[in-house]
Amino acid sequence: MKKNAFILIILTYTICFSQQIDLRWGPEIKYKDFYPVSYTTKEAFYCLAIEKEIPYLKKYRFSDMNQEYSKILEFNPGTEKKFEPKDFLCFKNQSVFFYDAKINGNKDQANYSQKFDFEGKPKGGFIKIKEIKNYKKMDLMQKIISADSSKILMIESPSDKSGLLSKGESESYIITILNDNIDLLKSFEIKLPYKDKDFSLEDYYILNDGTVTLLARVDFKRKDVKKDEENYIYQIITINALQNQELKQYDLNLDRKYIANIQLKLDKKENIICLGTYSDMKDNGKPKEGINGIFFLTIDKTTGTITSKSTKEFPNNVVEKLTSARRARNDKGLNSEFKLKYITEKPDGGLIAVLEENYYKIVTICRQNGCTQTYHYYANDFLIINISKTNEIQSFIHIEKEQHSINDGGRANSFIGTFYNNKLYMLMNTQTNKYGKIEDKLKMKGSYKSVLPVMVTVDLKGNVEMNILGSREKTSFLTLIQYSSFRSDNKAILVAQKAGSGCFCSGGAFFGNYRHGMLTL
Repeated sequence: MKKNAFILIILTYTICFSQQIDLRWGPEIKYKDFYPVSYTTKEAFYCLAIEKEIPYLKKYRFSDMNQEYSKILEFNPGTEKKFEPKDFLCFKNQSVFFYDAKINGNKDQANYSQKFDFEGKPKGGFIKIKEIKNYKKMDLMQKIISADSSKILMIESPSDKSGLLSKGESESYIITILNDNIDLLKSFEIKLPYKDKDFSLEDYYILNDGTVTLLARVDFKRKDVKKDEENYIYQIITINALQNQELKQYDLNLDRKYIANIQLKLDKKENIICLGTYSDMKDNGKPKEGINGIFFLTIDKTTGTITSKSTKEFPNNVVEKLTSARRARNDKGLNSEFKLKYITEKPDGGLIAVLEENYYKIVTICRQNGCTQTYHYYANDFLIINISKTNEIQSFIHIEKEQHSINDGGRANSFIGTFYNNKLYMLMNTQTNKYGKIEDKLKMKGSYKSVLPVMVTVDLKGNVEMNILGSREKTSFLTLIQYSSFRSDNKAILVAQKAGSGCFCSGGAFFGNYRHGMLTL
């Protein structure tokens, strides 16, 4: 393909009912406190539910979506210490709870775990993983499991009792590696040459061999930035965690461009693919207000060095279609609200990427009796990018969408995606007319009584089909996209909430009337 020979596909939607997509809903269930699906096997899936402060492990059969059992998890800490639940993982036919506790007169902190099988029975006792000396506060980040499920990565950020690092202290993290039996392989502290306000950890992985990879953003102080230089950069940090803990840092430079949005993905050989959007640099060294293009980086898993790099500017016809002719004419790029939401590999080694205009606004209204805040959540148009194995953009595909919800965390907005049989599948919610059909474009706002799940299918030639799933008689349940997920290339487990029941609560928990759905492509 010649340089800059981009194709923008303007869609004429086909509403199709011929494609065989099987969606089966289970019976209505009521939870006091419910968390989404934690683990799946070929025959069943498992959920954690907490009812009246008692944890239950619930098993549901795929064959009829009915609950097979609900078993109380009987903890056996063997001590009267106050344990704070921190995490819950399911893998390799076991579920594991993780806890923190203050010990030694609240001077130190310890990590504990307890394992259960999928009959709800404890596997071994309450195990102390490690102790951490002298820190008053530990912020535990989400645990990551390696691709082969042989290792678990725990990252903790220590701070003083105020929750902040002391002035002048370097940024530090405690790295802990466990094996699949929850045995401690290694725990150590790393100190990075940045002050707390200059550094933020954006993403992290653990490879099968125990190598830890971090994505970090570093912001420079104004006095240290020269004209025509970036005032922030992204870095890849690799740590040889199981051997000598050697730390290597590599800048992700784009040559007078700012990284606006970035995602990491491991390829089949565990090399790191960085894909994201960028903003061009102004003459004064600051980034432009919009995003001007997309970039690709491939990083060798062994050395951490960049093995390939390319950038592609969004052509004017793409910017005009998604924003305005004036914005395209003035070289302002796409709105900064367009974020990279999904990346997947194609069988030929290329990539499919999906950008979505996704953001929220807080509206504050003050009257004599006080102020109220309303949270508005938006998830709008898609830009699907088809990328060849040589990092050339083959096509841009624009799909119009408008989703708007209020004070609900946006739990039913956006989409879940999978790439199967050389097609991109995106499941989302859409408004329907009185005949149960999509009107002029994908949208969801106002009453949920006319909302149905729809499967948007895009092939590699840019052909698009939209399949309404379900009928108008079953619209009393709203599919919660945030709590639904594809568990394999062609199977997804959905969670739907009955209209008018329950609430969206903090911490990822909610209660009300729900049902699970099994979707098979």
